[in-house]
Amino acid sequence: SNSIPVNTEDSIAKQWLFEPTKKISSEDLNTLYKKEARRDERNKAKMTCLLATT
Repeated sequence: SNSIPVNTEDSIAKQWLFEPTKKISSEDLNTLYKKEARRDERNKAKMTCLLATT
């Protein structure tokens, strides 16, 4: 069976989660959410492609 590549790099949200003493501005938070949403969309597209080719 083919192995599915997995991104082992921690997401931006997880990086912030483990650094609770840092402050984040609302603009940075919005940017964070947008980046996470784009990453999620890319992951969904990759998974759809992988499922379609198996």
